[in-house]
Amino acid sequence: MYAADSRERQGPSRLGVGAACRPLGRQPGGGKERSKIVADGFLYVASSWRNLLYEGVVEVLKVAKIPHYDFKHPALGNDGFHWREIDGGWQTWTPSVYRQALEHPYACSGFRCDMDALKACTRLLLVLPCGRSAHLELGYAIGAGKETIIYYPETEQLEPELMYKAAPHLCVTMGEVLACLGVPN
Repeated sequence: MYAADSRERQGPSRLGVGAACRPLGRQPGGGKERSKIVADGFLYVASSWRNLLYEGVVEVLKVAKIPHYDFKHPALGNDGFHWREIDGGWQTWTPSVYRQALEHPYACSGFRCDMDALKACTRLLLVLPCGRSAHLELGYAIGAGKETIIYYPETEQLEPELMYKAAPHLCVTMGEVLACLGVPN
C-alpha cells in the first residue's frame, strides 16, 4: 500500500490537498474554478522532469513573452506534482497500488491542474526527449484540434517516430519553434 493508507498522513506533506493550482475564481460558462495561469491563447509545454533542456526552453518563452503553462511551476509557490508526495516508495509500486494511488486526493489535484491547463490551451509544445505523460498530452492536443509543435533539438539522438507526422510542426531549433509561435526573428 502507499503512504496515504496510513493514518499519519492524510495528504501530501508540503502542499496540502487542493493546493496544486491556485484558483482564479469563478469562470464564465459553468462556474468552474481554473488555475491562475490558465488564460486564453497560452502554450502548454509538455516534457519530462528529466529533460535537461526544459528549463532553457521555458526561459526562452519567458523572454519572448509567450504565455505558457510550466508543469514544474504551475502556480506561485507550487513545484508541480510529484509521486513521492504520496509515497516515497512510489518507484516500487505494483500495478494495483499504482491504480489506488491515482485516486489519492493529491494525484487528483495534480491531474486536475494539468488537465485544466491542457484543455484550456490553444497550442502545445512537446519538448523532446520526454516520456509517456507528455506524449499522452500531445495526443490529447492533436485530437482536440489544437496547434501542436514538436521540438526535437539537433543535440538529441532519438529513435524516429512515424506518428510525429500528426503534428504540423517538427522543429529542430528554438528559432524554428519561435517562428512557429509567431515571434519575429
